[in-house]
Amino acid sequence: MTDSARRVPQLDGIRGTAILLVIIWHFIVVPLKQGPHDSAISRIIAHLGVLTWSGVDLFFVLSGFLIGGILIAARESPNYFRTFYFRRAFRILPVYLLVVVSYLLVWSMAAGHQIFLRETLGVPMPRWVYFTFTQNFWLAHHAWDSVYLGLSWSLAVEEQFYLLLPAVIRIVPRQSLLPAAVILAISSALSRCFLYLHYGATWGTAAYTLISSRADALMLGVICAVLFRDPNWRAALTRNRWAINVSLALFGLGVAILTLQTLEHGNRAHVHSGIYLSRLVL
Repeated sequence: MTDSARRVPQLDGIRGTAILLVIIWHFIVVPLKQGPHDSAISRIIAHLGVLTWSGVDLFFVLSGFLIGGILIAARESPNYFRTFYFRRAFRILPVYLLVVVSYLLVWSMAAGHQIFLRETLGVPMPRWVYFTFTQNFWLAHHAWDSVYLGLSWSLAVEEQFYLLLPAVIRIVPRQSLLPAAVILAISSALSRCFLYLHYGATWGTAAYTLISSRADALMLGVICAVLFRDPNWRAALTRNRWAINVSLALFGLGVAILTLQTLEHGNRAHVHSGIYLSRLVL
């Protein structure tokens, strides 16, 4: 099992776009939404940027595509699981553990003088949360304010995805992999909508952070990976480029409509559902 031997510029472009969207959301849109709208420009920027939070979904789709492709290509390998998990561990754990352990040590040594740390980087979650990659479960039932590495909930979702997907691709027959991925994606979207619409604020955060509610983006990437490796689908897309252009136009139209209709965080269930349906067009 090997990662791609060459970098794909187009995928790097998608990754860069996702990073830019996340930065805009957290450092521009969120402060504007939380602060007083004392100018027309700030209101316009806050409204136009209402969907930039979806950069994390773009990361999930890209991750599903790349990881799904690696696993599909190596599904018959005798060292399938061992090679995959060793590669993921060496790619993620060194930097992650450095960031987590360093801060936990600083926090412990600063006992009694932690006000500055609390106000700048936040209070650590329970240590077991960081080391078990269960930040998304913990944050689903706790306040996010002043929490260290609260945004690592998305990394936890990724790690849980890495834990589960290899078994799915190894066990499910190749001819059944596409319908299985579609069913999992639709089930995840329905789960999120159910939690948002039926339980409201009680389970709203859980619907946003739990893998059961965010797997649709990841599985959409897997669906793309399956289709990309099907010569018939690739030939059909090559022959019918107009279909791609029409899909992109419809997707853009859907995003524009959602931007106009959804301006508040509390309506995010409808945004998730709409974006999911727009993705299917692609």
